[in-house]
Amino acid sequence: MFGDFSSLPFDKTDETAIYFQYINDVENFTITDYETSYDIKGITENKDNYEVHIYLIQEFVVNNSIESGFADDVKVILNKPAASLNKNSLVNDSNETSNDFEIVKMSSDTLETDLNSEDVIKKGKDFKAKMKKQNTKKQLSIEAPEGAALASYSYDGSEAADYALDYALNPNPNYYTWNNDCTNFVSQALNYGGIPERGTTSGNYKKWYYRDRWDVSNSWINVDDFYEVATNSYTIFGSDLDYASELSLGDVVQYDIDSDGDWNHTAIVTKLTNNGRYDIPLVSYHSSNRKNVAWDYFVSKYDECDYRLIDIHE
Repeated sequence: MFGDFSSLPFDKTDETAIYFQYINDVENFTITDYETSYDIKGITENKDNYEVHIYLIQEFVVNNSIESGFADDVKVILNKPAASLNKNSLVNDSNETSNDFEIVKMSSDTLETDLNSEDVIKKGKDFKAKMKKQNTKKQLSIEAPEGAALASYSYDGSEAADYALDYALNPNPNYYTWNNDCTNFVSQALNYGGIPERGTTSGNYKKWYYRDRWDVSNSWINVDDFYEVATNSYTIFGSDLDYASELSLGDVVQYDIDSDGDWNHTAIVTKLTNNGRYDIPLVSYHSSNRKNVAWDYFVSKYDECDYRLIDIHE
């Protein structure tokens, strides 16, 4: 158990530590296992130090059963040891790890905002209280756009969620990975779940496809264009939901950081869980790469953040 987090290899400013505290204090969950791995992407030798660029994967288990994780591009600054650094590992030629180092996160999540655990937890608790007042679960009525025939596909949200879990921390090499890769990642999952690509716009069918980096529809990779196709076309049958309790596996959550009308982020529901008091949908996404994190954590990270919940159906 990691109740006080004192044995974990990061300080209180690290987003992973903040998330651990968040799910402990806000969601009443416990971290029961933790491990790290990394891939070295490159080493730059400077006069006084080495800059080691790594892809750091932090995987953890919540409540003994929920496999989750964070993955980030990280820059490690190592002051030069007596012997030169082995280019394939973070040890010197004498097989001794340098103890004199500094870790600098390079991911967008850790640089674009100064996260503070107390602020994030307070926002999370306030958000939960607000949702509790609103969250009177209702029977969902799904209607296709006026005049629409039934969807010409069979969508399996569980299959879409499985795909997302497989590639949340290690992107599928068969697809190009953009710096802002969230909607591309979710489109891949929906396609794997059974929604076919459409290469052209015709009538009420709008294009949504990926061929390669240079031949891809905006709706496949852009937050707002995806939403338009998902809620206002026959290509993807999607409907806005009112409550998070209505979300199912393979549904989509989008976020508007700063609540300024510029929608920034797309995630997919990959697990449904409950802390004994209320349902907690977990989402996975790219940029930064996250696996099975509480859907409302992203909202609580920012001073203002709107969201929209999208049911994906047949």
